[in-house]
Amino acid sequence: MNRKHIPWFNPREMGDETVLALATGRSRLLAQLLQVIRQRSVQPGDNTHWLIIGPRGAGKSYFLRLLQASLQRAPIEKVRWVLLPEELPNIYAPHEFLLEIARMLDPSRQNLGQVAQWKVQDAGRLWDEALQQLLAQVPEGLLVVGVENFDELMDAAFQAEIDASRLRHLMSNQPRIMFVATSVLGDFDEKQEKRMFRQFEHRYLSPWNPQDHRDYLSARAKQQGTVSSAHQLNRIDAYSRYTGGNARAAAVLAATILDVDDLIVGAEDLDAAIEKMSDYYRAMIKRIPSNTMKLFDALIRGGEPASQTDIAERTGAKQSEISRAFVWLVDYGYVSESRETGQKAKQYRVLDRLLVQFYRMRYLQPGQRSRLAVMADLLADMLSFDEKWQVASNYANQELMPEAQTLVELALRERQIDIALLPIELQDLKTLIAKSSFLFKQDEVVYEVEGRKRNPLMQAVNAILERFPSEQSFIEALQYAEKLAAASLCQGVNGAEMVRVVKESPSMPPLFRYLLYSRFVGKQREFSASALDIVERLQKNQAELKLLTQSPAWLEQHQQLMEWQTQCPLSFSLFVLAGRKMQDDAGDDLASLPWYVVAGWLLSAAQSGMALHQPQYLSAVQESFIKAINLSLQQEYLPIAWKKLIDASADFDRGSKGQAGFAFQLTKGNVYFALGDFAGARAVFAESRACMLLDEELKCSIGPTYCLHQIAHCHTELGEVEVALQTYSQVIQECSASSELDASMPTHWAQLAQSAIGQIARLHIPQIGLAAALAEMDMAMQAFPDDYAIALMTVTQAILDKLRHEDHAAAFGLGGDILQELASRSLYPLEKVLRAFCLELLNGGADFDLIRDLLGEWPRLWPDNAGVHELRAVMLTWLDDLAQAPAEKEAKRKTLDPDLATTLAALEKALNPKTRFRLGLIEKN
Repeated sequence: MNRKHIPWFNPREMGDETVLALATGRSRLLAQLLQVIRQRSVQPGDNTHWLIIGPRGAGKSYFLRLLQASLQRAPIEKVRWVLLPEELPNIYAPHEFLLEIARMLDPSRQNLGQVAQWKVQDAGRLWDEALQQLLAQVPEGLLVVGVENFDELMDAAFQAEIDASRLRHLMSNQPRIMFVATSVLGDFDEKQEKRMFRQFEHRYLSPWNPQDHRDYLSARAKQQGTVSSAHQLNRIDAYSRYTGGNARAAAVLAATILDVDDLIVGAEDLDAAIEKMSDYYRAMIKRIPSNTMKLFDALIRGGEPASQTDIAERTGAKQSEISRAFVWLVDYGYVSESRETGQKAKQYRVLDRLLVQFYRMRYLQPGQRSRLAVMADLLADMLSFDEKWQVASNYANQELMPEAQTLVELALRERQIDIALLPIELQDLKTLIAKSSFLFKQDEVVYEVEGRKRNPLMQAVNAILERFPSEQSFIEALQYAEKLAAASLCQGVNGAEMVRVVKESPSMPPLFRYLLYSRFVGKQREFSASALDIVERLQKNQAELKLLTQSPAWLEQHQQLMEWQTQCPLSFSLFVLAGRKMQDDAGDDLASLPWYVVAGWLLSAAQSGMALHQPQYLSAVQESFIKAINLSLQQEYLPIAWKKLIDASADFDRGSKGQAGFAFQLTKGNVYFALGDFAGARAVFAESRACMLLDEELKCSIGPTYCLHQIAHCHTELGEVEVALQTYSQVIQECSASSELDASMPTHWAQLAQSAIGQIARLHIPQIGLAAALAEMDMAMQAFPDDYAIALMTVTQAILDKLRHEDHAAAFGLGGDILQELASRSLYPLEKVLRAFCLELLNGGADFDLIRDLLGEWPRLWPDNAGVHELRAVMLTWLDDLAQAPAEKEAKRKTLDPDLATTLAALEKALNPKTRFRLGLIEKN
């Protein structure tokens, strides 16, 4: 057995320099004691004695060695120090104690001391002679004596009242002798009826805290010529929890913390330390009363920390029944109590962590093959999940299978997985280690979104798509996650039953199943209640499912869906998620999901469908993709995302047929137009129109005329005015003819015609003047009288043309003239037109100053119109509202009249996405 680290926990074997270098957490106590010694050396009347109290391993022996080394380095004048042996097996009489002190004043001499006398006669005389001899050997004014286990010395040599009286008299009246003693409990001088009552000042050695552990590790590393790395120091909390503040345990395990690759050596050191203390630990356990022993066993066997209520449940009792017996463990220093943040009940754990390991090695898991079992609790806490797998892999490669098994089981236990419940093929250690990468991917997928409040579902789905780029890779991951989840035991939920319920639920798409399985075997020790709620809800749905299965139609549809899920679980899941978003059945996670993301998911689903030759699903996916793109165009401003989606969907162009294919082409043209590629958009719309006119079903629809309208827009943006005018005129002619043929959509035809009429007026203004252009518009609008606002809003774009090509003054002049013309007309819905007038200016990029100047004209043009005055006030308030920072805006709106605040929100929503992005109202992804 490798014992190279054993001296690190035996201070008697350390040199003074090492003792001083590794001293941790006791500097204040040492300074106080040295000050007392100095005072006694100059004030003989102050007969102070110290008793250092603490459980085994707390550092009592080390403290005495630290005092010895400190006095060696910096002697105090007129002070002599002597440290007695750790055990005193030859002392059974008071005078023998004094003789041993005298012997140890010069331990280098070949004086082995005298043996204990079989019978002691004339004890008083022997005591006086021994004391006189001792004082004669000490010319210094003060002899400081270090004595370990003073309570055991009292039991062996000072049981008789007369003997205890002699010791008390010495301590109270002999100024030249000071005792610095140690004891586990220190209760021998607390009994008032005893002669030694209050002869010592008690000093308790507090357990090491995390900072003490950090200081000790740094000192150990320095002592070994290294520096503690950040990675090593990150293990401090686990190190501190495991030792329970026990300094001896911390010293033994320091090598493990400082060198994770040498775990087996650290385990052997720990085993050697426990073996050395076996007799002591057996005596400690034997000392525990029988009923209390039941509780002590339940605490260790059932796991720490635990409350008294927990322990009572383990032993089949009530908390009130065990309270008195349990208090014994606290009073005698076997267990410590603490209260975790947010918990009402006190938690208890065994204070001496080496005692816990002794108990486990001897009584719970005797004959354990793995050398690492002795410190399994520390490794569970100290090593990260991936470190456990890495070290396990290293041991497996070295054929150290018991040690590898220990680490694998710890890793699985961290995720609440019982290795015995895994399928046979996964219980093979090397196979399980080889497949551990799947578990890491699950962590990355589920927990990289932890703490992100924005769209956590989007983050999780995108992570799945990134890590499982093919259907086959996701199928393998889903199968593996299913096997792990079936072996989980989470908050009493049977994993196998949970998997059965989830698999039999048609409403649960595979991607959600994967996320749910991953949550059952994930990082969090406390499982999310929401996931348990999902399983309970699915269980309730089983009864409804049985009724559905009686329907042949349902069975056929269900069989088709199951086939899709089985062959293409990713594409099926993405299609389902997109459908829930479009049907407003999204919940909070999907409600805030951007449409471009939904379109991206659908694109992935369609690509999987094409790759796996699933044409029966492809058209439905493509239809949803087109809808998602159009909704993104209407609500978001994401030109880069749109371009990526369109470029990636090039195969749709070749694979789409019929109405779905034309819908895709129209969407593609709209994207090009939004991106400013007017020539490209014109080509797409022209090709789409030509194809539609060749289709008997589509040639009479609004589609070809819409394409023509968009072609005219492209001509306008490209500066091809005459061609644009001719094309808009053709749009009006087709709308006039087609509105009679398609009576189901008269409004759509009228709106298209009104837009074309307004565009013609806009383009004619520079050629024939405002009045003539508006007169033409008035006449053309008589055929489409439903809504003048569309045409007039389009005419407003002429003001923006002026602003782009000339200046603010020219734009204001034309805007004033247009308002003057509107004031002279009575046939228009005035307030609606004026509202549209302002919206179009904002959407076109006009600055707030121009709009405010034009609003200033309204009182002059409509002096008696209360509705116009009210609208003007709202618009001015809105401009101020738009100019504020988001936080200021939100605070300001809370002070407004609720109806006004609602109106401002509605106006903001009416702006197009590009304008809302420009004004900072939405983000550009």
